[in-house]
Amino acid sequence: MSETDDDGQQPPIPGYQPPPGPGYPPPGPSYAQQGPGYPPPGPGYAPQPGSGYAPPPAPGYAPPSAPGYAPPSAPGYAPPPGTGFGYPVPPAPSTGALPWALGLIALFPIPFVGSLAASITMIVAARTPRQQVPSARENANRAANWGLTYLIATVLLVGGHFSALFVADRIHGFLPFGFIILSWLAISVVHIVFSIVGWVQASQGRRVAVTGLPIFR
Repeated sequence: MSETDDDGQQPPIPGYQPPPGPGYPPPGPSYAQQGPGYPPPGPGYAPQPGSGYAPPPAPGYAPPSAPGYAPPSAPGYAPPPGTGFGYPVPPAPSTGALPWALGLIALFPIPFVGSLAASITMIVAARTPRQQVPSARENANRAANWGLTYLIATVLLVGGHFSALFVADRIHGFLPFGFIILSWLAISVVHIVFSIVGWVQASQGRRVAVTGLPIFR
């Protein structure tokens, strides 16, 4: 007959531990089971499998992804060519400066050829649809009027000069016959000055102050 305590229960056997109840995890060095304020395990501590403890990742550590996996990029917008920041860039408004700039073709080193080319290109460029918008129409028409004026002066003076050379029997000295070609040279200098002034004023969006025969309106 076994010995019993005063309350009628048998004393525990030395070295014997009762089995855990249902749903209770086995005792072990688990950090989650330790109470508040308990210091974390020291360096080199490795929790036992099944203890439920997962150490926090080191700062700056990114777990490796599966081989061949590339995370999807965020959806982005690619603006079409010729636009800025996704919005169409409107063309700069015309000011009528181009016909005046073409007047400088008269500086072409071949005499008379540059003058004829400058006059014709001024007229043609001034009558294009882009130069006939309301913001550029007046300056372009003034360039066409001056180009026509310079063209007429070049044809009359240069043509008259060479016609007189072939028709006249005898010409004594450069003057007074040379006044014809000198007049054309003076008009050519005025043409260069007018072209520069008109180009600068039109480029600044101002009204050009010079013009020629009032043909184009």
